[in-house]
Amino acid sequence: INAEYMGRTRQVSKLIDGAGCPSTVETQECNTEICNIDCVLSDWSQWTTCSQNCGGTQSRTRTIQTPQNGNGKPCDSLQQTRFCSTKDCTCLNEIEFLIDGSCSITSADFQKVLGFVSGFSDSVLPALGAIGYHRDTYTISEITSDLGSFSSSVKGATKCSQGTCCQTRTYLGLDLVESKLSTRPEGNGKTIVVLTDGKTTGNGGPEATINSAKRISSSHPNWAVVAIGVGKDVNLEEIRSIASAPSNVYLLNSFDDLDSLTKLAHTCPGSNCRVSEWSTWSSCSVSCGGGSKTRTRSVTSLTTDISLCPSSVETQACNTDECVLPCDSDVVLAIDASCSINSGEWQTIQWWVNKISATVKGDLSSVIYDKNVKVVKGKFETVQALTNHVKCYPKEGQTVVPKPQNDKCLPEPLNSCCGTSAHTALESAASILSASTKTSKTLVWISDGSSSYPDLTARAANLIKTQNPGWNIRAINIGDGSRYELETLVDASFITEATGNPSVSVLKLSPVCKPITGPKGCDEAATACECLGLKSQGCGWSSDKGVCELGGVTDCFECSSTGCSCGAVQTACSCASFADSGCGWDRGVCRTGGKPVSCLECPSQNGCNACDCDVVVVLNNGCSLSSKWNDISLTVGSVINSANGKVGLVTYDSETVSSTTLGSKSSATAALVPNTKCNYVTGSSVTHLAIAKGAEILKTSTSACQTLILVSDGKSSLPSKTVLASSAIKRQNPKWNIWSVNAGDVVDSKGFSSLVRSSKQIALLGASDVVYKCSLETDNECAASTPCDCLKLKSKGCGWSHTGVCKKGSVTECFECSNDGCACGNEQNKIDCATQSGCKWDKYIGVCRIG
Repeated sequence: INAEYMGRTRQVSKLIDGAGCPSTVETQECNTEICNIDCVLSDWSQWTTCSQNCGGTQSRTRTIQTPQNGNGKPCDSLQQTRFCSTKDCTCLNEIEFLIDGSCSITSADFQKVLGFVSGFSDSVLPALGAIGYHRDTYTISEITSDLGSFSSSVKGATKCSQGTCCQTRTYLGLDLVESKLSTRPEGNGKTIVVLTDGKTTGNGGPEATINSAKRISSSHPNWAVVAIGVGKDVNLEEIRSIASAPSNVYLLNSFDDLDSLTKLAHTCPGSNCRVSEWSTWSSCSVSCGGGSKTRTRSVTSLTTDISLCPSSVETQACNTDECVLPCDSDVVLAIDASCSINSGEWQTIQWWVNKISATVKGDLSSVIYDKNVKVVKGKFETVQALTNHVKCYPKEGQTVVPKPQNDKCLPEPLNSCCGTSAHTALESAASILSASTKTSKTLVWISDGSSSYPDLTARAANLIKTQNPGWNIRAINIGDGSRYELETLVDASFITEATGNPSVSVLKLSPVCKPITGPKGCDEAATACECLGLKSQGCGWSSDKGVCELGGVTDCFECSSTGCSCGAVQTACSCASFADSGCGWDRGVCRTGGKPVSCLECPSQNGCNACDCDVVVVLNNGCSLSSKWNDISLTVGSVINSANGKVGLVTYDSETVSSTTLGSKSSATAALVPNTKCNYVTGSSVTHLAIAKGAEILKTSTSACQTLILVSDGKSSLPSKTVLASSAIKRQNPKWNIWSVNAGDVVDSKGFSSLVRSSKQIALLGASDVVYKCSLETDNECAASTPCDCLKLKSKGCGWSHTGVCKKGSVTECFECSNDGCACGNEQNKIDCATQSGCKWDKYIGVCRIG
């Protein structure tokens, strides 16, 4: 009901002669607002009778009892359909087994295979057949519908035991199977089941088998081929190429595990349940606040249990933005138009800016920047400026150089506009927004996070964030850029990926309309210096959140005060000189508790004198690290460019190893390319070969020092071989400077331990630092290859260095070699460590150590 009526009456109190009376009843509309009424449905009816005895369907329905009105909950589906009688279906596939009978399979294992195959005669199948193969092929059982006869033939089969038939020619078996199945009557499906313990040998090798498999797949697309590989010597590429689908590959440790596949005898092995194309996505269930949409597909042919079919329904989240309206905020956009933004990303930026401008109720201005900075005011003017902007791109034949790690300019030759003056653009944007008289102010930085002056950018971003706690500051990450630089301005949770859907989420209600406040007592402070005044109450300034909160620490760069040891420092090298005071370099500022200044940030600090080391990088370029390629390529590229000596690069995935010789940086850089053909295998089976190749290349070095760096997630499908190779390299080359770089979201640190001790396992973003930590030649008086051997030379002033050598002036610490005089090494946690004089907890390697 959308409207009701109310009325009122009156009575005639006196009747005047000759005069008519006015109306005694009056009516008017009331409650005219639209009523929000949820849809109400009846219960489901009973399921209909199954439409057929095998693979039929049945349905049920329900009706609308109360229609939806206004913004009430809409009605769900009124009909459902499901499959029925699937358990009664007979498999309609004829199956031909191809059994490896070469010498590598023992007689006992061959009998296990025959037992597994003969078990299929207990199922309801149209016909079965079996072929054996080694150097030649032989028929075990012709294809027959007499399953009893098939079982007898299989159980009585023998294998070759002579040396003349020890080759494994799988391709001959596939050719024979194809010829036999091709002559079978139409109507029934065809399935091939291949069982083998290794790879093809003899003429043609694995490639001949792969070609035969491709021909069968091309000529008989409706045939199903199942590949069962047993043991550690199976060729993964070959076994995958044989199978008609990835789901038809079965890898077993031993022939005893064939029992785990007995389920195949009661289904149609390899039978692909055929389904239709996906329908279009349904409408989202809600307009905001997080809903879902679905799409469906149906089974078009079914020869077995429907549980073997893929999912028929797919659900996806939609309209996940909060149900809020944008505030009446003034907005300034800082828009990256530099060379690192390609043409496709530039179109994405324009699309985002169009959507944002449509949601802004206040004024909108923009700062468009590359090496130069341009200020534009107005919504229409901003959109027009982007449309007409002459985008800067590198000169023909040139590529954009990765961003430098200091304040130096980008190398020439590049176009004059190819710099990225993000720090100037952010300062300009902040200046415009500061002049706004509105209570609500929003700054949005749209960039790929690759500026020419990262230190200056970080400093400008930190200042804006700390001086304007009431601003709503957001960032949009474009392309494959690094979020690290964007996080100098905004918290990670306030960064939106450009692949998302532009919406009011960029300008959502909180905290646009009011500043974020901290806990009671601390929230009275609006600035870092005011927060410092509440230090006695346990309050401190959180630069990430821009608020004063309990448990925080107001750092010197946020508000200078008496006792500050870090805040007045303006450069990384100056900050390094205050390391003993607990100062560290954090995104462009020197702050208490910041990370130690790296050699790339200040090459002139103690221990950072780069020597002429020859460097070999062994890089896992497999699928498991493909999502990290941007960071990996930047880091490895930095290592290559920072090395003073010769450089070699070894790359590997799950099955292949590629390498360059020890030579120029340009050769190694040219080989640093992403893997375009991923083999999706958990762990690599050739890690040991890649490490050995890297050592082989580095042994050709004639330099005074050598550095070997392994970049990986530590995972290997053959860990024992990796351990043997790594241990041998470490033992045979005690003077080498060996590091591992932990890449990937999930890292198996144990995978590195056989090659590198824990103190030399470093994070991805710090990897380029290792080229400054070259292994110096061992002093003759300190000739020792292990920390414990070095400890024996303590009286000569020798100690174990972090560079992995024994030299004068260093100290062999307890965690490196336990001894009776250890003051720190026996403490296992931070609390116990604090009780020992002269000991400090090193959070970077998790040990208690001197100093």
